[in-house]
Amino acid sequence: MNTEDIFFSNCYRSLGYCYDGEWTRDQGGDSTNVWRISMGRLVITVKEIKGTCPVYRVGDKIVLDEGYRFNLEETDNVCIHSVASIMPYHVALYRGVDPRDLGLSKDPDVAYVQCLDPCQYTGGGTVVFEIRRSGTIE
Repeated sequence: MNTEDIFFSNCYRSLGYCYDGEWTRDQGGDSTNVWRISMGRLVITVKEIKGTCPVYRVGDKIVLDEGYRFNLEETDNVCIHSVASIMPYHVALYRGVDPRDLGLSKDPDVAYVQCLDPCQYTGGGTVVFEIRRSGTIE
C-alpha cells in the first residue's frame, strides 16, 4: 500500500467509513485500491406527525438505494423539506456511522430527524422520520 492509499484509508476510518468495508486490489492485479460498496439502502419511515402534513401519512416510506438514489417504486412520497432534513446525514448513516455519534438517537441501529416545518407557527405539520440502514456494505 503506498502513502496515498494509507492516507485515504485512514481518512475513511477516521470518519467511520470502514466498519463494513476494506481496501482491495482489483481483479487485474493492478496496484490501484478500490473501495467497494454493495447494494445496501436506507429506509426512511414516517414515525410521527405533529400537526397536519399535506404530503406524508404515518408509515410512509422513502427508500434510498446505495444511500443516495431514490427508489421510486418503493418510495411513497417525497417532500423537499424532508430531503433538506435528511441530506446532512444520509451518507454517514449509509456508511455505518453510529447514529448516537451524530446525536440522532440513543439506539445504534436507528436515527431520527424531523422536517423543517415548525407546525405550531405555520399551521402545517412537523414530521419525524426514522432512518434505518438495510442490506450490507462490503
